[in-house]
Amino acid sequence: MLDKVKSFVMDPTERAQLARDGYVVRERVFSKEECAAIAADCEAMVRDLEAAKRDIKHRLGSYMFEALDDLETIVKWEPDFPDVVQGVEPFAHINEPLRTWGLDPRLVDPCKAIVGEDDVVLFTEKLNVKRAKHGGSIILHQDFPYWENMTPIAHRIATAMIFLDDADRENGCLEVAAGSHTVGKQPQRPADDGFGALEMDPDQFDMS
Repeated sequence: MLDKVKSFVMDPTERAQLARDGYVVRERVFSKEECAAIAADCEAMVRDLEAAKRDIKHRLGSYMFEALDDLETIVKWEPDFPDVVQGVEPFAHINEPLRTWGLDPRLVDPCKAIVGEDDVVLFTEKLNVKRAKHGGSIILHQDFPYWENMTPIAHRIATAMIFLDDADRENGCLEVAAGSHTVGKQPQRPADDGFGALEMDPDQFDMS
């Protein structure tokens, strides 16, 4: 059982890694059983959203979105498989179990070093669903260009991520370019590329 008194803030070694690489990885912070419980909560939410879909989907660049105004959330669908959910954002306001997971000190405490405050709140919550054989790729991007259009304190937003399944190169893990954060905002794709204009321009980034 989680010790609610224990602090999960970054130690000096992790802070140094954060400054150097731009990210910190912690392994087995959540137990296998906890990950299964979180996954079950996610699957239940996805089923509810699939049942609520209105079939009004909009293509923006390489994405397909559906706004569920009554639920105040956005569902992202796989463009090549429009009945397969790719993502949901936000969702804490419609799912109390997932809101509770999102405020777990194992997620919140490490973010204090990035945000620069002890009082950390949820800004947005995103579920990435990558189904076997149907899950599309996540395009090269930084989070900052998305956030700076939404809030003047985008520089104080931390991203925390839990892998609920094993993630490796064979099944499509997250890949990062260590140290690239020191350059700041990377060149983005052409402005006429729709929503894709917020993505990084791969022609101006050393993909090696």
